[in-house]
Amino acid sequence: MIASASTVAAAQSSDGVRLDYQADAHCSAHVASADTFISEVHGRSPRVRMSPDASRALVVRIESRGPKMSGRIELHGTDGTTTERAVSGASCEEVLSALALVTALALDPTASDPADPNHTNANANANANANANANANANANANAGPTKHDPEVDERNTPASARAWSFTAGADAEVVIGVSPDPIFAVPVFFEATRRLNEHVALGGALRFERAGETAITSGAGGDFTWTAGAADLCVVFRAGRFRLNSCARSHVGAIEAHGEGISPSRSATRPWVDVGLALAARVRIAGPFFLEVAGHVGAVLVQDRFFLEPNNTVFQAPLVTAHAGGGLGFEIW
Repeated sequence: MIASASTVAAAQSSDGVRLDYQADAHCSAHVASADTFISEVHGRSPRVRMSPDASRALVVRIESRGPKMSGRIELHGTDGTTTERAVSGASCEEVLSALALVTALALDPTASDPADPNHTNANANANANANANANANANANANAGPTKHDPEVDERNTPASARAWSFTAGADAEVVIGVSPDPIFAVPVFFEATRRLNEHVALGGALRFERAGETAITSGAGGDFTWTAGAADLCVVFRAGRFRLNSCARSHVGAIEAHGEGISPSRSATRPWVDVGLALAARVRIAGPFFLEVAGHVGAVLVQDRFFLEPNNTVFQAPLVTAHAGGGLGFEIW
């Protein structure tokens, strides 16, 4: 039985894998080197072969996650299946060692963790947990269908880029042009959900709310304007490490309230506001779950009402196009 298992393992590893390895900028140059990872894997199984021309692909990522480090592997098979595994630890070295063991076991079930007196107890525990998880994953791979997802993986310890779903919230400070006679300042708040398609692409949706206003007076008469709107976004999200770009179709729906100033009798009016357009937001993660973003939106106004003082003194008419520009702070809820 032992000879048979070794033969199967060698056959599984003989075709090799194509390695795509990246480590967080906080990690040392030693950990950031793909050669270090390959050496760790070979220390557990010399039968595992890395080749740039292999048909199977192995994606390895190590990222900071608050006070801890997180790591994951994705093994993409030639039949279109993907096997994923995530681990966490106190240091980059600990996570790298655990990922190397997971990789070795995934590619060669006879792999083992070499005895190393320099490994800490925490590292040994991480490797033991990774060993148990990888063996469970190997059993699932032998019995499961084309798509393999291990229900034992706790996604709360998984980087957002590796989760099936992620949720964010935040607020921006922006200048809005076209909803009142002069540009106004607004602070929209937003809530966003994204569904991962692969490592670099996700689909998302967001809800936003903002309210702002100004008083426009000319020659002692004018109007007080308040713009209140909610927006819905449908986005394609592009991700690479700490950076993210949201490209979204956005529609605002709300109302403009106008109240005459400096005239008698004073009259008020509330009219609907609807626009549709394109929004872009570039984000960079700065620490833990927090990120900064720079955002802009250009929309076509569908309801172009005119506000005037009697008899026919126009104070404001909605333009064909409105624009928003600004930036702000957000955070990952989960």
